[in-house]
Amino acid sequence: VGPTRRKVAMAGLVLLQSMAVCSQQLMKSEETLMRDLAALWRVEDWEGDDICSWSGVTCTDVEVKGLMGKSSERVIQSLRVSGVCQKLDNEHECFLPSYITKFRYLEHLYLAGNGFYGTIPADIGSLSSLKSLFLNSNNLVGEIPRSVGQLKNLEKLHLNSNRLSGRIPPEIGGATGLHQLELQQNELFGTIP
Repeated sequence: VGPTRRKVAMAGLVLLQSMAVCSQQLMKSEETLMRDLAALWRVEDWEGDDICSWSGVTCTDVEVKGLMGKSSERVIQSLRVSGVCQKLDNEHECFLPSYITKFRYLEHLYLAGNGFYGTIPADIGSLSSLKSLFLNSNNLVGEIPRSVGQLKNLEKLHLNSNRLSGRIPPEIGGATGLHQLELQQNELFGTIP
């Protein structure tokens, strides 16, 4: 084997090793979002370099198409946290940030029983992979966003025990996979499509 072939083989080996390392790390944008959430909510169990090992966080690998072809990226699949507001000093720190909708591959979001204030993000429908959304037992106000109807994969929607008000949006009928809907103990009216 000549020196040129050895260099090409070594370069290929280095490339394969770096791809293997990358597939084990969380997608950079999601890592940033998780660190922001950890700082905002001050979740004690969310420490260390490996976010996928944090309590209540489940990751998975997905195939992503890019300029260099297909690659495998590690993303957040499931996020579960409770008791956030009990640890914060005032209610203005305890809210559901709109950037929660930036987790493109999120399938399960369990944020029940946190005492969150504020509204459900208007673009919650951008979480196209979402199968379970549990926002029950919080202090959420306002209307149910119409974009919920865009969640074609959504199977479970629990919004009960909040302070949501207004008409149940007819767009909710667009969530065709929905088989569990909990809306009680709110100030909602209207019919369910």
